[in-house]
Amino acid sequence: NLLVSVTIVLALMDQILVSGAVFETGLRMVNPSLTTRITKHEAGHFLCAYLLGCPVEGVVLSTWAALSDNRFGGRSTAAVSAGTSYYDIDLSEQISGAKPLTRESIDRYSIIVMGGIAAEALEYGRSEGGAGDE
Repeated sequence: NLLVSVTIVLALMDQILVSGAVFETGLRMVNPSLTTRITKHEAGHFLCAYLLGCPVEGVVLSTWAALSDNRFGGRSTAAVSAGTSYYDIDLSEQISGAKPLTRESIDRYSIIVMGGIAAEALEYGRSEGGAGDE
């Protein structure tokens, strides 16, 4: 069917060219509460990073914003989306090999990553986001 073929091609182009931003925009128009859910999810990451002493460099709440922000990969990365960028000097030094990796750094990283899922679960009873958090 031509309609199915055109839809698939447009969806692929959206994903390849703008990381699915057009689809996300449509989804937000159909489901306006998605914006609130994403905001609460990212607030969970932000709060955990702040409380653990990791400076937050930025937060973007949509794929369009991430595409224009180099901290989130911008247009140079194949897949970008809403996110929170923070800096953990200890973990960075440990990953680069300058220091041995410690359990405390892994725990801190895990808490920040899981903060978004926890924020959603507390507010909505379950989490829909977080699968791509890393």
